[in-house]
Amino acid sequence: MDKSQAGKLGYEKTKHILDERRETKSRATLEKYEADPKFCLFCGQKISFERRRAKFCNSSCSASFNNTGRNRHLNRIKLRPVEFCSCGNTKNRQNKYCTKCAQKHVYQRISTTEQAKTDRSRKRIVIEEKGYQCSVCGITSWMAEPIKLELDHIDGNADNNQINNLRLLCPNCHSQTDTYKSANMGKNSVRQQMRRKRYAEGKTY
Repeated sequence: MDKSQAGKLGYEKTKHILDERRETKSRATLEKYEADPKFCLFCGQKISFERRRAKFCNSSCSASFNNTGRNRHLNRIKLRPVEFCSCGNTKNRQNKYCTKCAQKHVYQRISTTEQAKTDRSRKRIVIEEKGYQCSVCGITSWMAEPIKLELDHIDGNADNNQINNLRLLCPNCHSQTDTYKSANMGKNSVRQQMRRKRYAEGKTY
């Protein structure tokens, strides 16, 4: 073996070691965040790992929070009195709780996937119950970055939200399922019935 070949082998070995370290560090960072996540200052929803440095879960909440209390048409409408939460903190008039109480009430009250109203909440519960990894291949990251896992209904019924019918899949494994992108969505599912009703009423959403 000449120096060139030896150098190439040394480079590959070093690269492999560094890649493993980056993957381990990324996995540890993700697990640390999931154990102590941040919550949106406006709606109280959990902020995704990808937006962990932000204060809000999206731009809409950011705008709503920053505009709370501002009245751009003082000459047209009456000023509304400040409203308070039961804890004494001020709150948005549309909300039942202040930001801090909303976090406590929402995440203490919704503890099962059947109670959850959104896939985001169901995904959070599945992560807490089963951990953040693909249920098929076990992957947690790709190219030294945390991978985006998707919520999957095992039997293909989007209305069956029991915990044993839900799992997390990486995009690759998810695309291999028969139910990917609602491929088997039944004509008589609850969602389809609601959609037909909206269309009959002339609504397009």
